[in-house]
Amino acid sequence: MAAQQNPLPQGGNISVPLCTRFAPNAREVIEEFLLPTLSQTPPLRGTGLIEFGELGLFISGQRPWEPTAYPYFHVNHFWLFVRRWSYESSRDVGSFGKWKVAGKATGIHSQDGRFIIGYVQKFDLVKDGLRTGWYQHEYRRYSNATFEEVVISHLVYDSSKRDLAPDHIYHGGPDQNVVGLQPAAQNVNPKHPVMIPKME
Repeated sequence: MAAQQNPLPQGGNISVPLCTRFAPNAREVIEEFLLPTLSQTPPLRGTGLIEFGELGLFISGQRPWEPTAYPYFHVNHFWLFVRRWSYESSRDVGSFGKWKVAGKATGIHSQDGRFIIGYVQKFDLVKDGLRTGWYQHEYRRYSNATFEEVVISHLVYDSSKRDLAPDHIYHGGPDQNVVGLQPAAQNVNPKHPVMIPKME
């Protein structure tokens, strides 16, 4: 298959086949994307396929997943740099819920295995204790600081990970999806809508 010139989210082009998908391992996320960006002279501009963004814009559907916009990302997967102002504020997504820690942070080792170069932590977006179907893996570099302002988020929407909710609490149903996302196969009782973040 011949390589084609395809646009990157932040501009520019890259010559790779359209069937190529962005799937770095944890070490590559830290070494090839996060650390080079953090070494830039401010303002930070991101690097490669990962741009700076606000998680809320993606969750609300204001930045929908489209094959033309994200030709190398799996469906309903987003990769972005996130600037956090505090640990607490970065976990609150307003009317869409809060990010809840899922499990323990995992250390990411250098290629020779001698050093920890970063950590990855999973978070589920929950509202009233129920999962929305959104989750993220947050990558941060190893440092002595108690808080890292800039991290990389691998943000994913998976309808199979939504929890059922009472009819009178949430909008939507099994034939609907989060605004801007691609339809996903579901096996849900149509009498019980699922919790879907939705813009009012």
